[in-house]
Order: sequence, then C-alpha cells, then structure tokens
Amino acid sequence: MSTDGNGTDELELAVMRKRLLFQSNHRGMKETDRIFGGFANAHLDELNPDQLRQFDGLLEEGDNDLMAWINDPVSAPVEHCHDVLDRIIAFKNAL
Repeated sequence: MSTDGNGTDELELAVMRKRLLFQSNHRGMKETDRIFGGFANAHLDELNPDQLRQFDGLLEEGDNDLMAWINDPVSAPVEHCHDVLDRIIAFKNAL
C-alpha cells in the first residue's frame, strides 16, 4: 500500500476526494455550489494531500463566510489563507 509521506494511503485519498467532490457540489447555495463544485470538478485530482486537507477545512465553513472570503480574501482567517483559497479565487475570477 502506497502512502503520501504523511501516512495517508492512496485508498484513503481516493475516498477523501470523492467526499470532497460531493460536498463541493452540494453546499446549499447556488453560488458556492458553482464555485466550489466547479473548482473541485476541475482541480481536485491535482491537489496534494495537504491541499486536500486545506480544501476540506474550507468546506467545514459556512457558505456566507466562504463567499465573503472569496470576494475579500483579506477578511479570511489566517488558517484559511493558503494557496488553495488563492486557487479557488482565481477559478472564480475566470468564470
């Protein structure tokens, strides 16, 4: 069984990606479904295990907070100021 160096095996990562993909597309607000679901559909397979955990952390937050941080990244809490949020913002701006 192959691991990522942090003790996460390939099966665990595949299950995590499927869960994140589902959660991204079923947020509750159309705007976040479109942005997070679209981002996940396009880029989830490219994310490394640390980035997947960062994305997971974002999905634990409420839709209103996520939209506020995407529209004003300076307002995001420090724990969510990372490259995944930057990539989501770039994805949204390209829509």
